[in-house]
Amino acid sequence: MKKILCLLSIILLSFSSCTNDDKESSNLQEPIFVKETAVSINGKTYTQKMSYDGNRIQSITFQDGSKTNYIYTGDVITKVEDVDAQGKLFSIREYKYVNGKIYSCLSADYDFGPQYKNLVKYFHNEDGTVTYQKYNVNFITGEEEEEDPISGKFFFKNGNIIKDEQYLNSVLESSLLYEYDTKNNNLKNILGYNLLLKLESTVNNIIKTTSLYKTGYIGTVINVYEYNSNGYPTSKMVDVVNGTPYSIVRYQY
Repeated sequence: MKKILCLLSIILLSFSSCTNDDKESSNLQEPIFVKETAVSINGKTYTQKMSYDGNRIQSITFQDGSKTNYIYTGDVITKVEDVDAQGKLFSIREYKYVNGKIYSCLSADYDFGPQYKNLVKYFHNEDGTVTYQKYNVNFITGEEEEEDPISGKFFFKNGNIIKDEQYLNSVLESSLLYEYDTKNNNLKNILGYNLLLKLESTVNNIIKTTSLYKTGYIGTVINVYEYNSNGYPTSKMVDVVNGTPYSIVRYQY
């Protein structure tokens, strides 16, 4: 259950974004934050609740009692910890920044006692793209030991990640193409969230993902949203095929 809920959290966060056209939200006296989400899959519903300190996210609590905790240094998120219902740490992500931009993300999973941590470094290019490279880090010494064969490159338009090229041993394996709406994302007001350079750093909600593989296979995922009067999504139908979604996400503010 812990793994399922954590996966759902990643899925939810990976589709977050905010708006380029803030006409609807600019008149609001207070920023809006999503307080609870419910994900329905195959007749089962998984809930999670978010807590905040002002515009800083503090934690996400899952229905089994496990939590994801966020730690800030100044105005940026520098650590994310996953703990079980008893408070035992089972995974962690540590973020570093240079000149206000993310430089690296170091992650480790303690469930299996790994010998190596996973490190991703980000390189901000002059043309506005961002290249990333994965590395292996010794779990005991903390020393960076070797370059992982996985790397990639982000392309942006209007603040959105529109393409993610993924390489294996410098050979292009796949490209992920993203299309967006023009509405507010439910996580847009969280301080520092736009710096993390995953899909949660995009500006708008993803409505279509196209996966292109070197084998020639093409995959497509369609998301359909409903919005409130302020332009924030109240529900999301994920991976809709012939009108039927794989899952439904509902948001409360």
